[in-house]
Amino acid sequence: MKRLELFAALLFLLLTVSCNHPVNTARPTVVPTTETPEAPVATPTAQETVTEQPTPTATPAPEVNPYIFDAGDQDLDISTGSFSLRFEEGVLGEIEISAGLISPINTGDYKTTSEGLTLGTGIGVSRADNYGNILLGFHSGYYRNNPLQAEPLRYYFEHWGASDKAVEEKLTQSLGSTGKIQIGDSEVKVTVAAAIRVDNTAAGEIQLYPEKMLDIVTDEKYSVIGDRTPFNNAKNSEHNIMLNFCGWGPDNNYSYYRYVILLDVLEIPQTP
Repeated sequence: MKRLELFAALLFLLLTVSCNHPVNTARPTVVPTTETPEAPVATPTAQETVTEQPTPTATPAPEVNPYIFDAGDQDLDISTGSFSLRFEEGVLGEIEISAGLISPINTGDYKTTSEGLTLGTGIGVSRADNYGNILLGFHSGYYRNNPLQAEPLRYYFEHWGASDKAVEEKLTQSLGSTGKIQIGDSEVKVTVAAAIRVDNTAAGEIQLYPEKMLDIVTDEKYSVIGDRTPFNNAKNSEHNIMLNFCGWGPDNNYSYYRYVILLDVLEIPQTP
């Protein structure tokens, strides 16, 4: 009986101790494995291939020599040489101008064009104006009793001092006259397209600034006899020739009048 009571006491003590033992009820914390983070890698982007296009280069326009006129298989170079203009049809028929020509680009035997224009040399001057036309300047009148180059034309228009009305009629009648310009073996046909006489003030300006011929003769501040409209049109036309020479003029003028004759040139392209 005592053994039974002792066994019960021991069992009670054992159960009491077992129930009071602390039990860890916390859930285990999971610590992730520490890894070295990878550096971000750029996502490749499709790149557009740019092909550099060459900048188009404008083809330079061929340089035009205003002194050269197409005369068929031969060029007519009006910058130098032995010059003649002979009218064949119209009221100017049979009138002829002959001269040696020099120009700013070819002064021949002279140092300057002014030296070449000295009276008695028989020289006329060819020069390009600001619009690509050619201006031919000649002397008129007499020197040592000999007629100068443009005297036949001057005499036709005004004789020894005709009235303004008579001069205007002659200028009008000369329109349409045709002829030929010849230098060496080359020649071109020409037609009188316009003819005017400018006052002495304009004549002085032309002498100082011949390359501005068209601007001067079309300026309304200068008096002219004849129709100046074709000269205005010549600023936009292709390659004309203008003759200019002194008129008689009254004795009290410091400068004579000046005639300007506009010639249309019939150029003939070379045979291919």
